[in-house]
Amino acid sequence: VSHPWSHFNGSWKTIVVGLGSWRSIRHHHRPFAKASGKSSLDPKRSAFPKLLNEMGAVIEAELAKKGRRVLIIEGNMNNASPQELVQVAAGNPVETHEQGIPIIQKQQVIDVKGQSDVVVYGIGNNRDPYSKGIRDPYTGETLINPIQVRNVALSYSYGLFQNMPLVKPGGVIICCHPCPNNFNLVHNPSYAELFDDLLPHTKDPVELWELYAEEYANRPDFVHKYRYGYAFHGSHPLILYGQGIYGLNYVGKVFLAGATDFEAARRLSLEPFASVEDAIAEAENLMGKDCSITYLDMPQSFVTNVEP
Repeated sequence: VSHPWSHFNGSWKTIVVGLGSWRSIRHHHRPFAKASGKSSLDPKRSAFPKLLNEMGAVIEAELAKKGRRVLIIEGNMNNASPQELVQVAAGNPVETHEQGIPIIQKQQVIDVKGQSDVVVYGIGNNRDPYSKGIRDPYTGETLINPIQVRNVALSYSYGLFQNMPLVKPGGVIICCHPCPNNFNLVHNPSYAELFDDLLPHTKDPVELWELYAEEYANRPDFVHKYRYGYAFHGSHPLILYGQGIYGLNYVGKVFLAGATDFEAARRLSLEPFASVEDAIAEAENLMGKDCSITYLDMPQSFVTNVEP
């Protein structure tokens, strides 16, 4: 059973990722330095759903030998807040997901004409998919740590596109978040260690993956907290950190406006500014006073379909 909010979720991803082990997931959730950077929210162009469908075909063939099949039930959601169920389909994973694509396209995708030199995103903590239910015990607010801020900026802001990114190649994206140096050690112990111990020495996602992914996946303390506590998988922060490689390879600069801890921002390869006004002023210095600027009013995530 799956309730995809986007093209990326559902279908064989529910099976091969949702029920997959580290031995499988490590091969397709790693950073690829030479990847084209097509968005996984673009089913026509992204290689990721094709890869998952190939894996699903292997599972399907093995089950067929035993006279069995996979039944998936997908409940597709609208763009309300909170989201509501608008369609239910069931059957073969690929065929079922294809029935929902038009609904997802209608509900989650906005057509945009042309790219911009500068794009401004607000990063609400609620837009981080990995911190749902993790709240400050005193304020009740959702908490996200610096690694998650980086991931929302580069994957769930810049990366939410079809056809082409909303920002021009070499352009500037400005993301707004205070990004305090706070980590929930019950849920995110390996995140804190990546940030505190590894990033001061190297910020290269591929190098970090090659050196530490297996160690973080198999370290007894991380394994224990994942299996018997409430922590994310030990290598999960390396997956999220690695996804940022595509946005950083494409844009010229990533600014973090409203930053309260400048060193934390720099450790994430983000350039900190005290305010949005300061960040825009620097973007205009880089791109020209007549540069085009787009702001996305994004209380919750949506996808832009950008045409030339």
